[in-house]
Amino acid sequence: MNATFDPVRYNKGDIVFREGEYGSSMYDIRWGSVGVYAGYGGPDEKRLTVLHAGEYFGELGLLDTMPRSATIVVEENGTQLLEITIDGFSDYFNNKPEKILKIMEHMSIRMRELTDDYLDACRTISEYLEEAEQDTPKKRTLLEKMKRFALRYRQLGR
Repeated sequence: MNATFDPVRYNKGDIVFREGEYGSSMYDIRWGSVGVYAGYGGPDEKRLTVLHAGEYFGELGLLDTMPRSATIVVEENGTQLLEITIDGFSDYFNNKPEKILKIMEHMSIRMRELTDDYLDACRTISEYLEEAEQDTPKKRTLLEKMKRFALRYRQLGR
């Protein structure tokens, strides 16, 4: 394998990239773990998830070069990350074609979760509007659900 595909070692607390930074690479976690944060370092900081060896992050930055949607913080000393740049993308997948399916599965799961959340929010708003004229238990339940969506949205820094 090409020498550019050697993993880089990180220590706990190292920041791989920050929310809002532009990126043009993705990372393959070879060993260890990273935390995915919204609002990192601020009063509304929220750890969204932890990713482990065999998982990926930053793939959207590789594909669309838009600002990063989260901050990635290393969770364990000795974590090893393989950075895959747009220039090395083809070589990486030519050497490891099985990784393409893994990344597609990961992106599919994330898209399905986002779609489900979006549709649930739309249904909740629609039901709330139907109940808006009355003070019913269903209206109060829907209002609480809408507050949870709004809180989650704020926690993600949107």
